[in-house]
Amino acid sequence: MENRVFELSFMERLSLGMFLPQQGNFISLMIVRDLQKELALTEEEMASVKMVIGPGKSINAKGKEINIPEGAMEWDIRLEKKKKITLGPKAFDLVFKALDKAEAMEKLTINDFSLYALIVKPIKEAEEAEKAKK
Repeated sequence: MENRVFELSFMERLSLGMFLPQQGNFISLMIVRDLQKELALTEEEMASVKMVIGPGKSINAKGKEINIPEGAMEWDIRLEKKKKITLGPKAFDLVFKALDKAEAMEKLTINDFSLYALIVKPIKEAEEAEKAKK
């Protein structure tokens, strides 16, 4: 199996990080650590989109000042640039299984929707099409 490249938004990168396993064997945890580094938002990226981490204040798209609650993040998505993330076969397998399991358990959130549609749905559709041929 080859590497797979995905262009992910900030929210997709943050969401994907939540699906990475916290336990596993040495190899899988090395992969997780490397993927966490690749998914992390850099200081430059956060500044470029005017990210505010609560508590704080920000200006929304309509120019209105809004309060950012403790622990929440706000940024101007109009300034955001997607980042290409490469998943090797083992990293893809970890991510795919985590997203597929969350969907089966009905634990996906609206923030996870695009990730699932990008990573899992095409594989599931291809498997269903293959079954239909038989």
